[in-house]
Amino acid sequence: MLKIIILSLIVIGAKSEPDAIQTKFGLLQGKWIKTSRNFFIDAYLGIPYAKPPVDDLRFKNPQIWEEKWLGTKEATKNGPTCIQIDSNGKISGEEDCLYLNVFVPTDTRHPTTTTDLAKRKLPVLIFIRGGSFNVGTTNSSIFSPVYLLNQQIVLVTFNYRLNFLGFYSTGNDASPGNYGLKDMVTVLKWVKANIEDFGGDPDSVTLFGNSAGAAAVHHLSLSKKTEGLFHKMITMSGSALAPWAFHLRKNIRNDSIELAKLANCFQMNETVTTALYNEITEASADNYKVDNITTNMTDEEIVDCMRNIDVKELLNLTRNMTVWKKSPNMIFGPTLEEDKEDAIITMHPRKVVESASFRDIPWITGVVADEGLGLGIDFEGESLQELEENFTELGPYVMECHQVIEKKEQFSQSLIDYYFQGNLSQNFNTNASQLFGDININWPVYEALQNQARTMKSSVYFYDFVYEGTFSVTMDKNGLKKSGVAHMDDLNYLFPFLNNMYAHLMLENTSDDKTMINIMTELWADFAKNGKPSANYTWTEWKPYQENHEFMRLGNGSSATISMERDFLAEKMKFWEQLLKDVSYPLDETVLISNNNDNDAGSASFSYDYNDIVLGFISVFLVLFFI
Repeated sequence: MLKIIILSLIVIGAKSEPDAIQTKFGLLQGKWIKTSRNFFIDAYLGIPYAKPPVDDLRFKNPQIWEEKWLGTKEATKNGPTCIQIDSNGKISGEEDCLYLNVFVPTDTRHPTTTTDLAKRKLPVLIFIRGGSFNVGTTNSSIFSPVYLLNQQIVLVTFNYRLNFLGFYSTGNDASPGNYGLKDMVTVLKWVKANIEDFGGDPDSVTLFGNSAGAAAVHHLSLSKKTEGLFHKMITMSGSALAPWAFHLRKNIRNDSIELAKLANCFQMNETVTTALYNEITEASADNYKVDNITTNMTDEEIVDCMRNIDVKELLNLTRNMTVWKKSPNMIFGPTLEEDKEDAIITMHPRKVVESASFRDIPWITGVVADEGLGLGIDFEGESLQELEENFTELGPYVMECHQVIEKKEQFSQSLIDYYFQGNLSQNFNTNASQLFGDININWPVYEALQNQARTMKSSVYFYDFVYEGTFSVTMDKNGLKKSGVAHMDDLNYLFPFLNNMYAHLMLENTSDDKTMINIMTELWADFAKNGKPSANYTWTEWKPYQENHEFMRLGNGSSATISMERDFLAEKMKFWEQLLKDVSYPLDETVLISNNNDNDAGSASFSYDYNDIVLGFISVFLVLFFI
């Protein structure tokens, strides 16, 4: 009898993987990995959450996965990265990419068998990564759970459609857009329906993201369509109010039509020559195309054509859509939709904030000390000279705010005076880094915070991450890095993505790095548990912003100390508030969308604030042509 017991213990102790778990789709086999503190994690990788968005499902809303598999499905490898093209033109990933990962803390340091996960009810954290809505992956070898899963939470990561595949929009039913955001909502619905099988609590879900992922979280929180799908949120260096995070319907339609034109999916009317089309386009303010007089194709026909073009060909064509160098970068992104059942954004996000129509849930939001670092602001030689000489025209494109700024001369001169002391050539890259960080991150985050906090009943917590640790996104392959705390540096204390990226340098986390990892993971996990961020490693209470407009300073140079502060960039924030009031376009959506079946079916009927100018140009060109 003793021998049998001993042999049984040896067999159990020799297990190399957790028990398969039962889901509504069938048995799922995960694997064990270890956290940074040597605790075991049950990792379930590459789980499909929606049908492959290929062929007829390209440019369609995601269809949630409901199929069952026979036997036991291996969930030990990451799903494919969503297809993307980087700044050098390298294409990677696949169009079939809608998969997620689930990470669950195992009960003991040395597990023998998995406990009944469905009885655990741990709070759930769902992560949305950034990448300008263009690039990125949540592959577990990069965004590893080994820090966060030291805490008693369930973590979900996933990939979503990018670039035009995620956000192509004709502004109507032919292709309403926001597919990337709808992928995220599909993940939220999947979690609500299935996370109990993994030991998670579907009634305690915290959605968090960084950069474009943070903007996405913010967008989803502004929509009543996500009611009940998540209960707390964390936005790290991103806001739906950022100039790059929202496209008016007319603008994204124009860019979508432009891509179709490049792909030969946009046929000219016989009476409109290419030369005339280009003249009309140039005459139209800010390149808003008057496409209803250049084609008799329906939008449905255009979109059907785009579904049949090789995706790599389309990705390469997007490189022809920049205005100067690689700017603008975020051509496709979230936009307004008609208010229908599957629509996510049905009101301009700034109007949602101003009318207090957003979801009132506990919220952490914050920035890093030097947001402009890591945003690719580094010009030299002829590029720098050209940008300086044409700053009024090129600056808004480089800053990703060209669709927002109406009074370019006033805008540019104000920036030159404030950030460059009247001389663009003086320390351009350093001053431009501050400028770009302020307009793209600091001001939009602060604007959302100020406007929402004043009416919210739930607590809002604001932070400024100023800890400068061993790793930074500005590092090169030799380990050299710029001084400062760059955009995304804070994320490395939740996921060791920089440690993994620069593993060849053989660098180790310092004691302060480890302290900041402990602080960040505990703050985020405690917030997920009870809506209030706290950590054993700190003596300072993080107070809600509403109490006294205070924020948490996380770190101080190379020291992992924290403190409560006041008056976040007060002078700069006042500058941006006033400037953008003076120089921005009105918020009104100025495109009327028709979707009938006559010869102009699906074409946009444009109603510009500058109608007389555009119509005047059109009339002149048409008269000249027909004479």
